[in-house]
Amino acid sequence: MAMNYNAKDEVDGGPPSAPGGTTKTRRPDNTAFKQQRLPAWQPFLTAGTVLPTFFIIGLIFIPIGIGIFVTSNNIREIEIDYTGIEPSSPCNKCLSPVETPCICTINFTLEKSFEGNVFMYYGLSNFYQNHRRYVKSRDDSQLNGDRSALLNPSKECEPYRRNEDKPIAPCGAIANSMFNDTLELFLVANESDPTLMLIPLKRRGIAWWTDKNVKFRNPPGTESLKERFKDTTHPVNWLKPVYELDLEDEDNNGFINEDFIVWMRTAALPTFRKLYRLIERKNDLHPTLPAGRYYLNITYNYPVHSFDGRKRMILSTVSWMGGKNPFLGIAYITIGSISFLLGVVLLVINHKYRNSSVKPRLCTDRFLFFDACARRGGSSGSGVVNFVLGVQLSRLVGSKGGKMLRNLLRFRQIAQRTISTASRRHFENKVPEKQKLFQEDNGIPVHLKGGVADALLYRATMVLTVGGTAYAIYELAKASFPKKQD
Repeated sequence: MAMNYNAKDEVDGGPPSAPGGTTKTRRPDNTAFKQQRLPAWQPFLTAGTVLPTFFIIGLIFIPIGIGIFVTSNNIREIEIDYTGIEPSSPCNKCLSPVETPCICTINFTLEKSFEGNVFMYYGLSNFYQNHRRYVKSRDDSQLNGDRSALLNPSKECEPYRRNEDKPIAPCGAIANSMFNDTLELFLVANESDPTLMLIPLKRRGIAWWTDKNVKFRNPPGTESLKERFKDTTHPVNWLKPVYELDLEDEDNNGFINEDFIVWMRTAALPTFRKLYRLIERKNDLHPTLPAGRYYLNITYNYPVHSFDGRKRMILSTVSWMGGKNPFLGIAYITIGSISFLLGVVLLVINHKYRNSSVKPRLCTDRFLFFDACARRGGSSGSGVVNFVLGVQLSRLVGSKGGKMLRNLLRFRQIAQRTISTASRRHFENKVPEKQKLFQEDNGIPVHLKGGVADALLYRATMVLTVGGTAYAIYELAKASFPKKQD
């Protein structure tokens, strides 16, 4: 019976098969990628390339780190905690207020003036905005002004999707928990005069441009904003509807209210700050916030005591690198110093051991030529050279001394052969042997063909995987049903 011969089958390693038949084989295709014949590049590290690299990294990173650290320290920042947990705090009365809204006042002193634009932030602690269900609890189509989503919000907003048979706008847990404390700042212009000067706080320009103009839009229409939201209701925890968030600026209401936009950009960590107001510098002759005594007037609305949270107000200037953050400068200085120190250590080691071995000029040098000749002559040549060396040295120091030197040289030759053989064995290419082992069609899965070691590793991996999955499920279930606080 004749069979068609295909050269490709032999090249690919697959046996010839009858026309129309299929051959099952686990042998990879004969390609450069699967047969590991792709060209490779390995850097040849020498003192001439490694040492300059360490020094260059150190000389670049250290000045950059010093500049960033000094710039960060030049940023003025003050932080005022107004949670009211301490009995002596003026806001302690607002933890269980008799009347609402509760208003408290905290006075503080600026030791140095704040130059340039000053940013006012509110900060929260122990507030996990990165919880998965919390992050998903929003309707981006509704926030983008889609009328159908306005009246029929996404199910992701449950249980803050509808209230009193009306759709909630904006829906979801993020919008429902919006920060609603009111902060006002007053300056005591003259200690002898108790009159307080109100510091103007700018409401606009605190949100990202893309959020303000792309992601958040009010429902389209020519009628008033109240009419466009007439068939909706405000979130459960809100005191007023979304179209009345800013009574002083009509263009800063609805879904494009910048306080609302800032809050909707969730934080990654449980302790965070968000931009609240902007204090612009009026002229270059006077500082934005001069040194002196100030009063912070707080309308205390946002409860944090139930989840052991804390609230704070932050006043800060900025620089070209943003807000105050000394970590980046310290990191640059540390990495640069370590790199420079390693360069110095390696330079000393290289200088000490580079000239320790003297290179002979010729193989005829009686006392120094054997090392170079042994390298050049190989195994057979080194034997002849060692013999000649022993003969000549025996003439110089006598028969007994020559015999001893010949024994030493013979021991050196055996040791050199052993090291050379071990080196070749260490760098021997075992890829073809491993390919043959793993391509053998013996019914054993590829992850178990290594023998007992592979079997133990496989079972250990399975035990760790199953155990880790069970533990992760247990922790998720535990986090889904938190303990009730007393």
